[in-house]
Amino acid sequence: MSDATQLKRSKAKPATPQDVSVEIRDPGKQFYISMASKFFMADARQRMYERLASPVEAGVSIKVAIEQMYQRAAFKSESETQAVVLRHVLYILNNGGALSDGLQPFIPLNEQMLIRAGEENGALSEALFQAAGTIEAQKKVAAAIKSALAKPMLLGTVLFVAMYVIGAHVAPQMAEILPMDEWRGQAQFLATISGIVTSIWFLVVLAGVGGVITLSILSLKRWSGKGRRFADNLPPYSLYRVLQGAGWLTTYAAMLQAGRPIRTILDELEALADHDGNKYLASRTMKIGIENELGAENIGIAMERASTNFPDTELIADLVMQSSLTNFDERISVLADRWINSTVTKVQGIASIMNAMALVVLAIFIGSFVMGVITLNQQISSSMGGF
Repeated sequence: MSDATQLKRSKAKPATPQDVSVEIRDPGKQFYISMASKFFMADARQRMYERLASPVEAGVSIKVAIEQMYQRAAFKSESETQAVVLRHVLYILNNGGALSDGLQPFIPLNEQMLIRAGEENGALSEALFQAAGTIEAQKKVAAAIKSALAKPMLLGTVLFVAMYVIGAHVAPQMAEILPMDEWRGQAQFLATISGIVTSIWFLVVLAGVGGVITLSILSLKRWSGKGRRFADNLPPYSLYRVLQGAGWLTTYAAMLQAGRPIRTILDELEALADHDGNKYLASRTMKIGIENELGAENIGIAMERASTNFPDTELIADLVMQSSLTNFDERISVLADRWINSTVTKVQGIASIMNAMALVVLAIFIGSFVMGVITLNQQISSSMGGF
């Protein structure tokens, strides 16, 4: 057989996933690694952790589990995100590294910390399940928050567009037939709307509202000083506190189960927040850590003495009440799950109220508009009838 024929066969697409070579001699192209680091999303990470955890729990080595997953992913396409990630992991494993090192470019630091803790304590499968659980918890809360905001924002947009169209286009056209200063009754509503949206102050107020929203979003992770504790009771800060608290607490509980000392966990969580540029979370973690150093060995008591109400006052009360139980460290995960589910239910309840209020406001506006048009038509007909 000629060298050309052998080269051609070596480049041919494998007939089955099992034919894909797992002898990885390089980590892959840097472009694909960079793209995979941006597009290796939470759902994909969660699925990978769960698929790896089961065989590892059954006694399969992590390297063999990675090889099997890589063969299936690369069989579809070597440039697919999961294939790129697994190729990099295999390269690191083949060169004496660990799973957490291979995943480092692609996953958040808290997930890497969980997996590394599992590797160090011989509980990798548990750590992988915990990493997947952390993602699931954050997804639950994030989905509830998105649901709470989506419909009111949509209805608010519809209301704004309707106001602008009526005030800037419909009402002025009707004013050409009958001057606005002659409009009476419900028709005055249309004149008022027109006066609002055509005024320079409408643009000023609109710009101001946009500025406040922008500053609020930018300050979510940056503001940690005076006033933040009060602001944490109001949206959007209250929603952000819940979202950050869910991830923080599930990561803490998982690292505690992995055998990490409380002081070490708090130091690593503070470093994680600093790494992500989250001054708010770093500040909350630092204050809890200070109270821990001053003698509050129990995490619930440390949270209470920190006086930040982070992540939640009711959760802190539960942690303090159960701090004397012998299996307290194990119960933290149970309390965390219960709090997250309770929080999701609360956010969904808030969403229902906000949706109902937005619908009522929109219905009142539409009703007033319809009555205004009817009244104005009657006035126009009456004025024309007088000629």
